[in-house]
Amino acid sequence: MWKAIILATLLACSKRGSTTGGGDCSHVGDPTLAEAKKQETEGKDQLARKFAKMGPVMAATIVKNCQDNKWSAKTIEACSKELPLQSAMTACDASMTADQIAALRTALSAQPLTGSDVPLP
Repeated sequence: MWKAIILATLLACSKRGSTTGGGDCSHVGDPTLAEAKKQETEGKDQLARKFAKMGPVMAATIVKNCQDNKWSAKTIEACSKELPLQSAMTACDASMTADQIAALRTALSAQPLTGSDVPLP
């Protein structure tokens, strides 16, 4: 189950929108950070703790990708909402272009997010 959540988060902001650039990307990783904090305090298994450690890396990668790929204001707004993680991912996903999807997937897959690179407590 956690692998599915991690994969979904990796693809969190991944579908249709504009590439003109829409402003401040600093909050697009907030839903991921909120879920990581939740798992840090409420997570009961190793995968939850692993997600808690991966969240900040994932959020920083999402923010950088937003800046580098000039996400639209609509995408930035959709990806910054503090909703339950699945709802946030769906809203973000629906606002990106195919090029933005590909760039985000590439950036996230380059991070040590899912393997033994993330030490457990």
